[in-house]
Amino acid sequence: MIFLVGPHGSGKTELGKKLANGGFSYLDLGPIIRSYYYRSTDYSNIGEWVEAGEKVMGPNFTDHLLANEVLKYVYRNNIDLDKLVISGNRQLAGVMYLVDFFSDFKGKKVDYQITYIDAPVELLLQRYNKRDGKSLTIDEFKSKFAPEDETLNEIRWVVDNIINNTATVDEMHSAFVAGLNPKHEANKSLGIMR
Repeated sequence: MIFLVGPHGSGKTELGKKLANGGFSYLDLGPIIRSYYYRSTDYSNIGEWVEAGEKVMGPNFTDHLLANEVLKYVYRNNIDLDKLVISGNRQLAGVMYLVDFFSDFKGKKVDYQITYIDAPVELLLQRYNKRDGKSLTIDEFKSKFAPEDETLNEIRWVVDNIINNTATVDEMHSAFVAGLNPKHEANKSLGIMR
């Protein structure tokens, strides 16, 4: 399993789509969790929904929902976990929940790798505004995503690879391939032997 993590607008989805065109399976968890939230009309924002869910279901409320969605996706599509790329989880606890959930899948140890994708804040803002049709200022953008920055900094300490995405998707793909963990099964599918 390969996890792509990083701030909004860093290029996780674009890299995931590029990898999907090259023999990997790609699953973005962001739209999945938002679809659960949109089905519940009792909450004014996703944070309230998560908090309410955790009070009833426990601290891993969203992690459990997502793990089950990944499991359904894997079974429905007969996915090899070594070739599964996942984005959308911005917390280390969420990534590790999935790693633990699939640690002994079908009697096979599943390797994992975490790649952090970053970009300068000005570029993140530009991409975010363009993608979401917004016109946030840099201060509004920083304020909106300040709590997320703290959780992302936690992940940065444990990642296998960091890509500073200031270029094209092809260049980011090349940086990703160059940084693949040599022990990860995905290297064999890409023809990379180290």
